[in-house]
Amino acid sequence: MSSAPLLHPGIYERLLDLDLAQLLAERPEFQALLGKVDDEECPEIYTQFIGHLLREALHSCHPQARLPLVNRLVALLASADGLDYLSGKTLPDEPATRLLALRPPLPDGSFQQFSRPETPLSISSSLTGARSDRRSNTSFGKK
Repeated sequence: MSSAPLLHPGIYERLLDLDLAQLLAERPEFQALLGKVDDEECPEIYTQFIGHLLREALHSCHPQARLPLVNRLVALLASADGLDYLSGKTLPDEPATRLLALRPPLPDGSFQQFSRPETPLSISSSLTGARSDRRSNTSFGKK
């Protein structure tokens, strides 16, 4: 086992879980500044926490185990009081499929075409200032 510290001095916004509490207990020479999470912040904080755990778990597990794991989590959430409507979010037992567009019919019998953006819709890219974001570089660079 390595003697290198897993926790370094610095600024954090990390939710205190059992692993982090153990790491802090192993570093008594440091002062840990802890703060309560406001009720209004809890949904977002918990969402980020679970998102990181889920990402790690899904990357670590065998590809055929991913769908059953996701559906077990959906079932667990749906079993909570007042959340039974989530059972409709169970994924079908087939390869993962996404809806990419819903195209209305045109008078000639064809369907309307849509141009897909360069950045996937699931990724936020507005006002990133990234070099690849030509619009924000030219729009804001002149100010």
